Amino acid sequence: MALLSVKDVKKYFPVARGFSRHIVGEVKAVDGISFDVEAGKTLGLVGESGCGKTTLARIILNLLNPTAGKISFEGQEITGLSQDSMRPLRKRLQVVFQDPYNSLNPRMKIDEILSEPLLVHGIGDAKQRRLKVLELLSKVGLQADHAKRYPHQFSGGERQRIGIARALATDPKLIICDEPVSSLDLSIQAQILKLLTGLQKELGLSYLFISHDLRVIESISDSVLVMYLGKAFEYSSTDELYSFPIHPYTEALFSAISIGPERKKRKMIVKGELPSPLSPPTGCKFNPRCPYAEPRCKVEEPPLKEVKPGHFVACPPRARQLVK
Repeated sequence: MALLSVKDVKKYFPVARGFSRHIVGEVKAVDGISFDVEAGKTLGLVGESGCGKTTLARIILNLLNPTAGKISFEGQEITGLSQDSMRPLRKRLQVVFQDPYNSLNPRMKIDEILSEPLLVHGIGDAKQRRLKVLELLSKVGLQADHAKRYPHQFSGGERQRIGIARALATDPKLIICDEPVSSLDLSIQAQILKLLTGLQKELGLSYLFISHDLRVIESISDSVLVMYLGKAFEYSSTDELYSFPIHPYTEALFSAISIGPERKKRKMIVKGELPSPLSPPTGCKFNPRCPYAEPRCKVEEPPLKEVKPGHFVACPPRARQLVK
């Protein structure tokens, strides 16, 4: 049984205009996404800004209610649970945010920040919480004397270590990492990724790792889901995806940063701009920019289908060309 199971989740936002706020349409921020995260594994969620990655994370955390679909965590359906009902589950379901500075209260010392989730969930007495804070700081590579400092006294990488320590405070099973290294220098990114990998092995953690950077996703993920305008375009193990990308959008992402299989001898240049989510194309959402588009692509929205064992793609023309 998967630790986290997401089944056909959708989130549509109504669009209102005019003085009367008349509803004139909707934005399909997340449109039928399904995946599983296994215990002790990492699923990478990749796509351009605005594709719905963070919205999906907020739905999983029950900060947004989905329009449709089901989410199960540890075998329990959590879709639509009240905040009171979610509270016991939040100990095992935590998040690391993109901006390590804005996610930390600048008026609180680090020991207060790390003690807060313990207080909220009624974990330990004052002495036990102090010991837990020191243990957390040690786990993320910080010193005991850092506990009495404020967030502004740390570098960006150190602040992100504090954010990770806070997520670990309640001994979670799953951590959602929302672009946790995108604001850091490359050398610091590598250190944080190494820390996350080490903690996963030590504590048996699972991650849902959100990023727009394919190199980062490759370094940490066991499987990858590629999103575009709220839709899932490709889903497979990391090794399979990076050695054999099938969807033209995935191929274009690889070409943009010059990674991928050696058999790709030419760059794939995608023309045109990202369509507005207010008026997406009919049929396949990628068809206006796709060099392999067929007439049917403009009218038929392809479902995600398994074209190889464990490799799912939403592109029949490309699958026919590449999969033997």
